[in-house]
Amino acid sequence: MSCIHNRLYGLAIMLFAIFAVFTAHPVGATGAVEITTGPGGARLVRSVTPLAGAPELPVPSDGTMVLAGRLSQDEYLWLDQNHQAAIAENVAIGGDGIYSVAGWWLNNERTSLYLVDDDNVPEWTCSMTQADFQISVDVDDTASRITSTARHLPLYVFESSSSVPLFSHSYTAPLVGYHCGVSDAGNTYAGAAGNPSGGAGEVRVYDGSGTLRFIRDLPNPPEGISVSADGQVVAANVRTVVKVWDAVTGDERDSVPIPGETQAAAVLSGDGTYLVTGGFSRTVRLYEWNGNEYVQLWSYIVPGTTWIIALAIAADGQTIGAGTWTNPTGGKVVVFDRSSPTPLWIDDSYGDSVQRLAFTPDGGLLAAASWGRLAGTVGNIVSVYERGSAIPIHGISDDAFSGVGSCFSVDISKDGGYVI
Repeated sequence: MSCIHNRLYGLAIMLFAIFAVFTAHPVGATGAVEITTGPGGARLVRSVTPLAGAPELPVPSDGTMVLAGRLSQDEYLWLDQNHQAAIAENVAIGGDGIYSVAGWWLNNERTSLYLVDDDNVPEWTCSMTQADFQISVDVDDTASRITSTARHLPLYVFESSSSVPLFSHSYTAPLVGYHCGVSDAGNTYAGAAGNPSGGAGEVRVYDGSGTLRFIRDLPNPPEGISVSADGQVVAANVRTVVKVWDAVTGDERDSVPIPGETQAAAVLSGDGTYLVTGGFSRTVRLYEWNGNEYVQLWSYIVPGTTWIIALAIAADGQTIGAGTWTNPTGGKVVVFDRSSPTPLWIDDSYGDSVQRLAFTPDGGLLAAASWGRLAGTVGNIVSVYERGSAIPIHGISDDAFSGVGSCFSVDISKDGGYVI
């Protein structure tokens, strides 16, 4: 592992400062496409060039990037396109909006920390070239605890001040890292590991000082992990079941089946009272902790879609979101109030997949990341909604940046002022 303090050494990195009003393109416009094979062998047709006559922002056409925006000014603060042939697959932003982190993988694998209201030069970068597959990242409210893990790497924990890990925790061999998470308060962090061949997994939970609280087995590699904002509850799911523990004692709260299986991470509300699952059955399920077990409050089958692949719940537990992949077209964002299985609204304007969702703590704003256009449809790759409306208040189309057609990850600060 090799870590670099970019500010200290003054690395010569190309800078691009972009300030632009979000734009949308007319429905029905077309551009050059590529044909690929998607989940389940589906034939996917995706735009790979800007639409005819569509305005482009003046950035280089060199692939993947990290983008930060300030919603109050409706502008892009900066873009990091110094990707080094890597993909910024996972991002997270501190609750206070000061720092954000990205896990770059595929080539030149690394974790990079950014000062959000500054520029696109990472404050530091920690090389993780042993990583195989995506690098999972998370950050607490103040970036005092930043987690990162990947296959063939331990669970790393950083502070914003240094690229040298504060803690490094190995998994039980032959298990390798899949996912990580940290509470908003920074008092609990966790790593989830599995055997890529299947048949085994584990969850390791630590307090904020790096002391191991407990290790718990999983029947298979994990699909996701969720640490409640207050650090009191941890959940991790495999394809068929989500297990929930008291994050301090390690006592198992419940083991909740996931009918029809899933590859979506189950999510907890801020105090762990509410749990949301969804998956291949197209069904969103909301559960409530009654002191003894998680009791299902309701379920909803999302119509006209193929899979649920992204879930989110606001910290206050009042607003729930689901993102879907639809074959051949029409990926959806679905938003619920906790009181009813009838959606508040559905936005089906996406090309194929809504990959990630993130709420502000009160559910007032929702950010969504999408793979973008498919089969001639028009859809944003990033959208930001107010709770009460399916019409985005901000959006980035997949033609806004030359060479960019998909967004894989998104996060939003607590006050809703910044999106990464």
